[in-house]
Amino acid sequence: KTVGRIRRFNAILAVALMLFFFAHATMGSLTQIIPIQNDVEWLIWTFAALILVHVITCVATSFFMLTNTKNPPSKGKKQHLVLKWATGVLLLLFVFLHVTGAFNLYIPIMIMLLGILAWHSYVGVKSFTRDLNMPGSLRMPIRIALIVLAVIIAGIALYGVFF
Repeated sequence: KTVGRIRRFNAILAVALMLFFFAHATMGSLTQIIPIQNDVEWLIWTFAALILVHVITCVATSFFMLTNTKNPPSKGKKQHLVLKWATGVLLLLFVFLHVTGAFNLYIPIMIMLLGILAWHSYVGVKSFTRDLNMPGSLRMPIRIALIVLAVIIAGIALYGVFF
């Protein structure tokens, strides 16, 4: 029962983070076209702190899944878990590069970060729809929306750079 609550909390947190960071990417892309006053640094850091909570809950749910002797994870579940962690770690690396400004190729790195965010979100859709008791039939439409949104945001950024 506790594991279910943690999974549900983590799913809500994951969706909130996903929505926030896609909104953040949209605002960042729009700044390539129009000047936008960004006075929400506190909000960005709040959500950055929530990443830590998300990582902790992911560690907990991963541990519970991998040590479940009553209902051990299948090979497919383990592979899905590895993919979630791999994309999540890659996403954290690029977020770190973004926050520290440790690169010169701003737009290409940001578009790669956006792609990794979309990939991690795409992979996570399977988990959060299940943990939030959403119909499995919503997975593909959500995934398509994520891809379309990422392409639109990247397009806005590129338009701002070249036009």
